[in-house]
Amino acid sequence: MQGTASPVPPTLTPPAAALSPTSAPVTGSLDGAALVQEYCTECHTLNRVKRTSGSAAEWASIIEKMVGEGLEVTGQEKQAILAYLAQTYP
Repeated sequence: MQGTASPVPPTLTPPAAALSPTSAPVTGSLDGAALVQEYCTECHTLNRVKRTSGSAAEWASIIEKMVGEGLEVTGQEKQAILAYLAQTYP
């Protein structure tokens, strides 16, 4: 049938990747230390962060808790923060 275009399915955007302590973080040029300084010290002293240690899974849980408390970061920022904290404060 001429003149009838076949329907084009809408482009679907994949859901944002969840914060995963086991996935390799894609941090690009994001500086996890600078992000911790910028975001974490809005509510905490840097010493509080430095006194805490944990596995990647534990840090991921802490970060998600902070998001629940109002922390606004992108997925890539969360991954950069997680990578930095898990490596620096294991």
